[in-house]
Amino acid sequence: MFAAYGKNVIGVDVNQHEVDTINRGEIHIVEPDLDAIVHKAVTEGKLKTVLSPEPADAIFNSVESNQN
Repeated sequence: MFAAYGKNVIGVDVNQHEVDTINRGEIHIVEPDLDAIVHKAVTEGKLKTVLSPEPADAIFNSVESNQN
């Protein structure tokens, strides 16, 4: 959402497939309307995803659990 509002965002993930998917402007989860938001942010150069952290002005941590 930060990227959708014009901020430059660098996402970090340990999964190469997920990094590649987001960098193509696609998503790997089911979230209504998120696909269009991610596609626009990537296309406008506001969002990229990498495997290792890069220098940033702010860092946010989000953890996804696969537990049922």
